[in-house]
Amino acid sequence: MTHRPAHLRARIVTAVLSAGIAATACTTAETSPTPTPECLVNSDLPFVAAVGARANNPAPEMPAEVNTLIDRTGRAGEKITLIRADGKPEVSFARAFTTTAKNSVATDKDFRRFVGDLGQAFAEASKAKTAEADPLTALTLAGRSTPHGGNVVLLDSGLQTVAPLRFQDDDGALLNADPKEVVEHLRALELLPDLEGRNVMLVGLGNVVAPQEPLDQRLHQRVIDIWSEIAEAGGAACVEVVDTPADVAKPVPGVPAVTPVPVPEPPPAPRPCGETVLNDRNDVGFRPDEDVFVDEGAARKTIGQVADVMRDGRQRAELIGTTANVGGYDGQVALSKRRAAAVQRVLVDLGIAEGRLTTTGQGSRFDGYQQDHGPGGELLPGPAANNRKVIVRLVCTD
Repeated sequence: MTHRPAHLRARIVTAVLSAGIAATACTTAETSPTPTPECLVNSDLPFVAAVGARANNPAPEMPAEVNTLIDRTGRAGEKITLIRADGKPEVSFARAFTTTAKNSVATDKDFRRFVGDLGQAFAEASKAKTAEADPLTALTLAGRSTPHGGNVVLLDSGLQTVAPLRFQDDDGALLNADPKEVVEHLRALELLPDLEGRNVMLVGLGNVVAPQEPLDQRLHQRVIDIWSEIAEAGGAACVEVVDTPADVAKPVPGVPAVTPVPVPEPPPAPRPCGETVLNDRNDVGFRPDEDVFVDEGAARKTIGQVADVMRDGRQRAELIGTTANVGGYDGQVALSKRRAAAVQRVLVDLGIAEGRLTTTGQGSRFDGYQQDHGPGGELLPGPAANNRKVIVRLVCTD
C-alpha cells in the first residue's frame, strides 16, 4: 500500500496481465469474474485508455480487472475511448455500445461485435504512427475525454521524449529529479493535465524493451513516483499503480523510432585519494532547499563507503556542498555548507575523527555546474537534482 494525500486513494497492485495487444482488449462479464480495481469504480461513466503501443515499450496489456470494468462500461452504453500515446497523441477509437436488438440473444451478439471492434482498435489503431513518445499529452487528452468521476488508464513506460519532459536530455538527468519539482516545472508552464475528479490507473511505468536500456529498481520507482505526482497534482480523485515486470520478448512491431533515454550510471566507489561525488545517483540526494537526505538509510550506506576508505588514517577529507541555482547566492552558500555538514555528521558517527574533516559551501558556483533554468526562467528538475550534491575531496597525507 502506498499512502498519498488524505483526499486520494492509491494502491500498488501486482496483477496478472491479460488480453495482450494481439488479443481483444476486453472480455465479457459472464466469463470474467475478476473484480474491478479499487480505484476504477464507476461503470456508468465513460472510460478512457491512453495506450503506449510504441517503440522501446513492451507490447501493452490491459490488467484483467480493467477488462472487466471495460465490459461493464460498454454494457452500460457509456463511451469507451482509446488514445494513441505516441509522439503526437490523438484519439484512435471512441464509441459507445448501441443496439436495436429486440432480445437478449441478439443484444449479446451485437455486444460481441462491439468487443471485437474494440479489440481490433487496441491491437492496431493504438499502435504508434508518429516518432517519439508523449504520454503527458496523452494523459491530458484522456482527462478531456472523460467527465468528472470517469476512469482513465495510462498504459506506458512513462519515458517521454518530447518537451516539456525530455527524459533523454542531460544524460538522463530527469530520472534523478524530485517528482515534486517535475510537477512545479509543468505547473509553471501551465501544462499539468486536468484530471480533476477522475479515477486514474497507471500501468507499466518503468517497463521497457530494447533498444531502451533497462532501469534499475531505484530509477524504475522514480518514474512511478514522477507520474503518480503528476496525476495527483492534476487533481485525480484517486491514483492506482499496477507495477508488474515487463515482457522483454514482446516489443511492438512496425512502429516509428523513439529516442532511447540514457540511464545514469552511479558514480564509482570512493577512491583512496581524489574526488568522490555524493548525489542522488548513489543515494545521497538532498531534498530541494534542504540539507535533509532524500533517503537517510541509503545515504548512510553510501557515506559508509567513504568512511571505510578513510579508516587507514592516511586521508583528510574536504567536504564541498553545492546547490541548484535557486534563491540568492548567500543563501545557496549557507545551504550548501549545511549539506556538507550533514555528510560530516554521518562520517563522525561512523568513527571518522572530526579533525580530519573540513566543510565548505560553494552554492551553484562550482566546477561542473549544469544550467538548471530554461529559457523562460523555469527551474529544470533534472539538472537541478544533479546540482544538489556533496563533493568529497580526499587528500592523502603521505
